[in-house]
Amino acid sequence: MSSELGRHKNRHALWTKESFFFLLVLFLIALPLGIKLKSKARSLIEDLDRPLIGAIIPPAKPSISMKSLLDGTFQNNYEVYYAYKLSGRELMTRLYNQILFSVFKSTDNATMQIGGNKYLFEQAYVQAYFTEVSTGQKDELTQKIKMLNTLKTRLTEKGKVLAVIITPSKVSIYPEYLPACYYPYVHMKNSGNYENNFYDAFIETCAELNFDFLDLHKKFLSEKENDKIIFTVSGIHWTAGTAMSYFLPAFTEYLNTKLTAPLGSIITKEENLLRNNPFRSDGDLEVLLNLAMPRYNFYSSHTELSSFPSSYRPAVFVCGGSFSWNWVDSIFGNHVKGEALFSKLYVSYYNSYITRYPGNDKIADTTNDFASIMENDIIVIELNEQAINPNASHFVFVENLLKYLDEIDDLGSSRG
Repeated sequence: MSSELGRHKNRHALWTKESFFFLLVLFLIALPLGIKLKSKARSLIEDLDRPLIGAIIPPAKPSISMKSLLDGTFQNNYEVYYAYKLSGRELMTRLYNQILFSVFKSTDNATMQIGGNKYLFEQAYVQAYFTEVSTGQKDELTQKIKMLNTLKTRLTEKGKVLAVIITPSKVSIYPEYLPACYYPYVHMKNSGNYENNFYDAFIETCAELNFDFLDLHKKFLSEKENDKIIFTVSGIHWTAGTAMSYFLPAFTEYLNTKLTAPLGSIITKEENLLRNNPFRSDGDLEVLLNLAMPRYNFYSSHTELSSFPSSYRPAVFVCGGSFSWNWVDSIFGNHVKGEALFSKLYVSYYNSYITRYPGNDKIADTTNDFASIMENDIIVIELNEQAINPNASHFVFVENLLKYLDEIDDLGSSRG
């Protein structure tokens, strides 16, 4: 009896030692993993709690006074301020947005639409695509195109080149991915039972007036048919790869038909399709959703170009929108090997502030120094499909430039 009890105690002691060493080894193995998981969890929480992206005006902390306290404005303003400063607000907002997006395929962002395969669209471009142009608006647009034609003639007389380019929107290239509520209207447009939008009216009127321009809409549709990625699922602008591989060669070829000296050329050196690796602005629209876990599970075209400039490197002034940045950055960026085709380039953003390249330096808050603008060899008007309308800021730029040309011509006549 005592011997059995002794053997039992020995077995128990042996089991206890083995368990201790087993648990010790397990602990030593799990410790680095636990530390790593803790670090990952902390990093995830910090990432979810990062500042929200978008155009917001942070509310100021309200000051209290007897008047604001009695009329209730202090209480209302403090409630808004407290909600903005609430701890964890960013985290809770991102989680809420993620549930809306992943579960209900929806968003509280009124400027955005989520379509098939979760393609993201900006509401302004959807509206422009389905806007039907009235007869009065068509007449106004015709006058603007005649104004462009006049500017072209005036610049040609002074040895300058006017280049008008149309940059297509994501909606017009991928209408099949719009939300289902738009399908009947897409079918009507495809079957010719829908009135022209401003883009349709623009190209129709240009044909009537024999006004020449570079229509990238047709170019990109043909590239899409060749299974090229023109816009990513999550981007609002054409991809940097599109701007580099398809636009720049077409643009330089177009300019060479207008210039008296050859411009040179840009060719694609390397193009790789990579997933989960957005190239430059390929995921810019999804960023505005403020999701907890951005997707990025789409393909991006990572492109390298080679530039072969000629001895003639003109100076260029561009009046355009945000679609200009991709190709301008491509010309002067790190993804182009060789000297830039242009000696310098200026971009007026919607006829407002001006940025100079190379350098990407903001040099003016307004676009009104027309003497300096006329020092350039090429004037480019970049019209996005969403921005083609008689009230577009680009046409204001054209009108102001024509007025300046009239003034200097009148001044020259009076001196003569």
